[in-house]
Amino acid sequence: MNVPLRRMPRVSLATVDQLGAPQLRTLVLRGANKHDGTVELHTDAASQKVPQLENDPRAAVLIWDETAMIQIRLMGDITIKSDASLSNIWDQLPSVTQGNYGVMPPPGSKIAAGDNYSRKADAGKFAILELKIQTMDLVQLQEPSHRRALYDQSDNWGGQWLAP
Repeated sequence: MNVPLRRMPRVSLATVDQLGAPQLRTLVLRGANKHDGTVELHTDAASQKVPQLENDPRAAVLIWDETAMIQIRLMGDITIKSDASLSNIWDQLPSVTQGNYGVMPPPGSKIAAGDNYSRKADAGKFAILELKIQTMDLVQLQEPSHRRALYDQSDNWGGQWLAP
């Protein structure tokens, strides 16, 4: 995906925490690979979503396209990548973006005031979340009737119409 970072779509990532409760947050979609059936998200390796995904790699990504009025839900398993092989990707990130990886105290920690944290770029805290898509559920909102289809990787991406 060759889109300037300011134009990358914001998506919602759903995971399950260690107590079985759903957790949802917004991330920037950083890439998609049609051939591999994957999407790429970036995160701080110290964030709470990392141990959640290590415990249970199942996740969902929700994409909403306001212009086309299409909701896309991607479900599958996430692989976490966080090693020195990511240095070429890290080096391409703008410095302001690099500052998002290395927040102290770590993301989700209690702090005394809203601005009582620091941002210091730390390549060691940079991680890539790669979702291997297993199913894709698309809903198009249009009048006079909506349309919905489910695509499944195990069926060679064969589609099935569903009631919206």
